[in-house]
Amino acid sequence: MTVMTAGTLLILLLPFLLSLAGQAGQPKMLCLVTSLLALLLSFDPYRAALPWAVGMAIAVISVRESFYQRRVTGVGNTFEQKRRDGIAPVASQLS
Repeated sequence: MTVMTAGTLLILLLPFLLSLAGQAGQPKMLCLVTSLLALLLSFDPYRAALPWAVGMAIAVISVRESFYQRRVTGVGNTFEQKRRDGIAPVASQLS
């Protein structure tokens, strides 16, 4: 019984736990609210599905934006590094 309860809690709180990987604070709070709403409605599994799905959508978008921002920042830094080292392609070489 305890294992089932821990597993259920993990699944219901998954949107909030996933949103912790993001950078912004607002998606974390929204995912916490949707996870708690899903937890309160979990006595009937079908009632908990909508808040859980909304929370997962918010969390996935938050984490995706976090990865995108890190990737863009990393690409910019790599280009700046190459330009400083003198190995970046010149505009005449790109054409």
